[in-house]
Amino acid sequence: MKKFLLSIVMLFMFVTVNASTKTTVKNIKIENIKVEVKENVGYNEELKINYSINPRDAKNLNLSWNVLGLKKGITVEFVNGKTTKDADGVVALKINNTLNEKVNLTLTGSQNGKVLVSSKFTVETKDETEKRVTNELNDLITNLDEKLNNKNYEENKEAVEKIDELLKNNSELKDKISSDLLTKYNTVKENVEEYKPNNKGVVIGVSAGLAAAFSGLLYWIFKKEDN
Repeated sequence: MKKFLLSIVMLFMFVTVNASTKTTVKNIKIENIKVEVKENVGYNEELKINYSINPRDAKNLNLSWNVLGLKKGITVEFVNGKTTKDADGVVALKINNTLNEKVNLTLTGSQNGKVLVSSKFTVETKDETEKRVTNELNDLITNLDEKLNNKNYEENKEAVEKIDELLKNNSELKDKISSDLLTKYNTVKENVEEYKPNNKGVVIGVSAGLAAAFSGLLYWIFKKEDN
């Protein structure tokens, strides 16, 4: 009888302890998804769209992406697939519009058939894209500075990189830029590649800081000895 009662007590204690130490796993759901997509997209462009899920520790991060509003004459290809599994990442689309009109599309992100986010964007016609990019190229090249220095180096370097990217994606537009601007662009690009930023000011600043620290240390040592 005593053994039976002891067994019951031990079983009760095991169940109680087990229940008290068991933790409940909370099912954290997605609250919102931030999508960064530009309003106007080129007629033949590979579009990279950044997304970010909030909260980042949501239990289920899987999303299915889709594009709505497609019609004959415009195609959209998901370069890296239509599903993502990370808290943040990139959805890459290869877009081609052969129509003579703008097309409004909507990117949606869904989970278990429920749309959690949607973002609209407009795909331009070929003429609209060429006009916009040509104007952008002209402005960028016009604002380049052929005389580089430490103050304008980074700004010119970023501008040259942006011009390179625009020309790479729209190589046919090179013929629509004046020869003077192309010459200026090539000159600045060469200067940027050869320019070596002068870090003399930084070195002087660091040296001055070290000297001040060393002087302070000497002062502290002599003052301690005097005491």
